[in-house]
Amino acid sequence: MEAGTAAAMAQEHFGSADLGDARRTRRLVRTASLILARPGGTLPSKLPDWSDLVGLYRLAGGEAVTHEAVTAAHRRRTLGRMRRHEGVVLVIHDSTELDYTHVAALREQLGQIGNGGGRG
Repeated sequence: MEAGTAAAMAQEHFGSADLGDARRTRRLVRTASLILARPGGTLPSKLPDWSDLVGLYRLAGGEAVTHEAVTAAHRRRTLGRMRRHEGVVLVIHDSTELDYTHVAALREQLGQIGNGGGRG
């Protein structure tokens, strides 16, 4: 995705997020834009500028920056578009399960998947 398109999409989806401080919202939009521009790889590869990577870690560590707060603006936008659409709207969910039962070092940190015999 081109940088300009990524920036516009990040602003549209996260620009109205209420994280208790406008600087946090700006950081969220900037981070989302950078991640959208480089969707593959690790966070350091998506955010090669050290200040952006550290900025994300600081943002994520903030008490006001919850999953609910970060996704609320995107959710409002999506629900609004669904309400305005005439006709059927399909809501597709990814129910992928990753089975890491064989990784002994992770076993205690993982949750039950499938029929209860696996950890993931």
